[in-house]
Amino acid sequence: MKKQRVQYEPPELPASPECTDPGDTGHCGPKDLEEIHLELQICSKCTRKSKKKGGFDPVKAFQDLPLDVRPAKCFKQCKRGPNARLVRAGHRKPLAVDGMTEKEAKHKCFHDINTAADAARVANLIQKVTGAQLAELAGESESDSSSDS
Repeated sequence: MKKQRVQYEPPELPASPECTDPGDTGHCGPKDLEEIHLELQICSKCTRKSKKKGGFDPVKAFQDLPLDVRPAKCFKQCKRGPNARLVRAGHRKPLAVDGMTEKEAKHKCFHDINTAADAARVANLIQKVTGAQLAELAGESESDSSSDS
């Protein structure tokens, strides 16, 4: 008797009223991802190139985020790198989030993460989507510029 392969299809999540595109397009607005476990993938090829040049290390900048941050295979966007993308854990399809630039939304990938300020921008967008409380990023560039006391 021959075994039959069955492909697992996860149940569809209900669309939130705040979702900008309720279809399965990978675009979510605030609160759509609240209950979903996310991970931030960083292009390992871009990171190596940046480190070689003595530049910024996005993996270290995002290590304090309250979600999984891990290096990933090349996203084929190195000209715009270092790059990062947000995905549901266990899935490959990247998500576009509100606040991405037009090119980032098209590629579903954060581009040009070259400084702590760039990393903070990405972290703030992720915070808006997930509602998570994010720790300050390494480098603390914002704390220097926003000291009110």
